[in-house]
Amino acid sequence: MASNLPSGRIRLKWLGSGREPVELDAPAPGAVVVLGRPSASGPAPEVPLNDPSVSRRHAELSVRDGAWCMQGLGKAGTIIDGALAAAGVWVPLRHGAIIQVGPYGFQVDLGRAATSQAFETIGFADDADSVRAVRVPAADLERMAELRLSQLAAASDAIGGADSAESVLAAAVRVLLESRDFERAAVVAAVEDGGEVRYETVAVAPDAAALQGGSLSRTLLGAARAAGQMVQMEDDLRFRAAESMIGTNAAVCAPVASRQGVTRYLLYADRRSGGRPGSAAIPFANLVARLAGSALVAVEQRRMAGDLEQARVVQQRLMPKEEGRCGHVSWSLFSRAADTCVSGDFFSIIEAPDGRVVAVIGDVAGKGVGAGLVMAAAVTHLDGTVRVGLPIERSMTGVSDYFARRQSFEVATAGFITALGVEVHPDGRCRAVDAGHSYAALVRADGTAEPMAFPNGAFSTGWVEGTEYSADEFRLGAGDRVVLFSDGIAEQTGRDGARLAASYAEDPSAVLAALRGSRGPEDDVRRLRELLVRHAAGRPWEDDVTVASIAFAP
Repeated sequence: MASNLPSGRIRLKWLGSGREPVELDAPAPGAVVVLGRPSASGPAPEVPLNDPSVSRRHAELSVRDGAWCMQGLGKAGTIIDGALAAAGVWVPLRHGAIIQVGPYGFQVDLGRAATSQAFETIGFADDADSVRAVRVPAADLERMAELRLSQLAAASDAIGGADSAESVLAAAVRVLLESRDFERAAVVAAVEDGGEVRYETVAVAPDAAALQGGSLSRTLLGAARAAGQMVQMEDDLRFRAAESMIGTNAAVCAPVASRQGVTRYLLYADRRSGGRPGSAAIPFANLVARLAGSALVAVEQRRMAGDLEQARVVQQRLMPKEEGRCGHVSWSLFSRAADTCVSGDFFSIIEAPDGRVVAVIGDVAGKGVGAGLVMAAAVTHLDGTVRVGLPIERSMTGVSDYFARRQSFEVATAGFITALGVEVHPDGRCRAVDAGHSYAALVRADGTAEPMAFPNGAFSTGWVEGTEYSADEFRLGAGDRVVLFSDGIAEQTGRDGARLAASYAEDPSAVLAALRGSRGPEDDVRRLRELLVRHAAGRPWEDDVTVASIAFAP
């Protein structure tokens, strides 16, 4: 029966549901039709797919050179005829093509004449003496596509739901075995040892005894690892001639990349009896390998998220209270980790045995758990040296030498810590040491504000062993404050991409304008927070943010 679809239109038939097909006119030249998840903000997609696994702009349709084409954009990928479409690459669509977007399946109808007895593809069947062409009816092909989509959805659930690397790999081999395309499957770890590579089986199905049917081909494993993509026995005469391949009808091997450019695991599957697997088996095995790689990344991200949360807890517990008094100094503090990571901001108030009160703000270069641990060590070292009576310059020198002598410090961070320490004596005399930090303002009791300069400033701590620090001196009157802040304030970008204070030393005007007229430490901190919020204008805070105001309160 001839199709009556108007010329130039496309019809997307839903697979596995009774929903009415989606019919679309060819868009204007250069325009696209969007398939994606609807959003309260932004334009609605022409083909709405309301599922959390679908991106808001998951795939696009367009007419290119007179032919309907599709490109995948969503992070979860778009599958066309069993193959994962490369992101941002236009793929021509054939009449009858099968498309999967998240859990949704479609069959492409381009309106070409077809009869109920027509056939969409040619397959092959083996008999004892020959290989003959076999026509596959369209209805059978659609059922096969639905079955494969169902298997893929089950694979996604099984592999994506795993909560550890071991369970991800075990699920991958189980999924391949349950597809009935292969008789055994294994995940192999490639371990470099003294310049050589050895392979260790970490997951296998149906069980370890399955490997007794013949060893896995090192040739195939090595080829997949070197190529960074799936290889199969038919690709190279060397594979078929390998001793380990004797008696094997089909074998494939694909890398399982857990991180960009890193291939530690290889997914291997073969069949040794009962003919070769179907034509969709190879792309299906490749997709299983990709799903496993994505799941490994997700497992690692969840583990890192837990580690980062612990680092945040450590960071916050090492901070003093938001408000307090220590001898003749009162303070107000705000500190919050970045929205996207944990860096190494720290602030500490320490009372020395001779009556001095020392305030130190600092920032460990680098991000993540390593920076958090270095931050904790730096705070502990400073606290200990001040409490035994060392002046601020001696304390800073000790911290610098401590980290400069340790090679592991440069591995865990970018190799340095910026810091600024201020010691306030009971008579208002102050001594300050700037080790590459410099973010400070002086706010007098009458509300006037001015930038602080440190002529004796030196390298950041931990940079070079033997760095000697010298103090700069100034004086505070009753009610005067030193406002210290981290680069998370100065370097935060706004909607226009500009930093709040691109170079605070050259242009401190934005910070000083916010502080002028302030009435005390709490007001100082509030004003800088509000300045940051206004400038960020809803953008994530890109770095840790710490603001502290210390007041001389005799």
